Amino acid sequence: MAEEIVFRRLLSFLEEDIPFWDTTTGILIPEKVVVKAHVVAKQSCVVAGIDDVVHFLERLGLQVTQFIKDGDVVEKGATLLEVVGSAKTILAVERLILNILMHCSGIATEVRRLIELVRRVNGRVRIAATRKTLPGLRYFEKKAVAIGGGDTHRLSLTDAILIKDNHIKIIGSIEE
Repeated sequence: MAEEIVFRRLLSFLEEDIPFWDTTTGILIPEKVVVKAHVVAKQSCVVAGIDDVVHFLERLGLQVTQFIKDGDVVEKGATLLEVVGSAKTILAVERLILNILMHCSGIATEVRRLIELVRRVNGRVRIAATRKTLPGLRYFEKKAVAIGGGDTHRLSLTDAILIKDNHIKIIGSIEE
């Protein structure tokens, strides 16, 4: 997915969280306050979503130092990012970026764990994702699967023909 589309998707998630303004931050934090924040791993994991998060933060005018990249395995306590900029902007995006990183890293970590488990039995087994993703998150979830070492299968209905039971129920047969 193009960077601009990913940026707009993340921006729409932010607008869902802050449709008008952040009341608490607006009242408490002066306009020109600059802060430094760190994103730290709360547990060991396969990191996923960080490249998209960095691009998003930079587009919002924040200075970002990225210490790891998508696919890196980190231990609990590892610093993933350092972010410097407007306190108001950092507070606004904090929950969004943490949610994206936690969700995607959780998927990548579990996919990697499952692949390592099944490959002990059969080295040719693949773990593939379905299209059963949360609305608006398919790109992020499928990318996390790939980062974890899995197969994304189909990204959308456009990618391939896959005749399912409901198709057959509607048309009666595919024999012709």
